[in-house]
Amino acid sequence: MLRHVVMFRLVEEAPPGTLVFLKDGLSRLAKSIPEISKYSFGEDMNLGSSNFDFAIVAEFKDADAFQRYLNHPDHVAFVVDRLKPVLAERAATQFSF
Repeated sequence: MLRHVVMFRLVEEAPPGTLVFLKDGLSRLAKSIPEISKYSFGEDMNLGSSNFDFAIVAEFKDADAFQRYLNHPDHVAFVVDRLKPVLAERAATQFSF
């Protein structure tokens, strides 16, 4: 199994409702991409001063399933249409478990 963890920091000028817009898009990905075994995401609870704004944790059967997810047209569209316009910074890692 492979776990993918990604965190985002949004641009300061992100419009109101941006996090709702992102959550809606991610909910759709979880339903439309069969390679996703488990998918959770949420906004930061503001418990630390240097935290990112949002995080995703996704699980996949293997590295091949993860690559299919990355290249899936729905994922690519989410990144281009919803995420990149409001993205200031991103950090990610993948590990097996």
